[in-house]
Amino acid sequence: MPDWIFIYIAKGKIHFGKETIIAPYLLESGKPHLFIVAEEKEGET
Repeated sequence: MPDWIFIYIAKGKIHFGKETIIAPYLLESGKPHLFIVAEEKEGET
């Protein structure tokens, strides 16, 4: 892949062989980056 490619995987779980990745997930040049999601509180939508 070219260095400039970003891959964003939306909400869900992705399975790569024995490895499970919990999304959202962001890859830049094949390296994973931290993606922070706010925790929903009861009663919020």
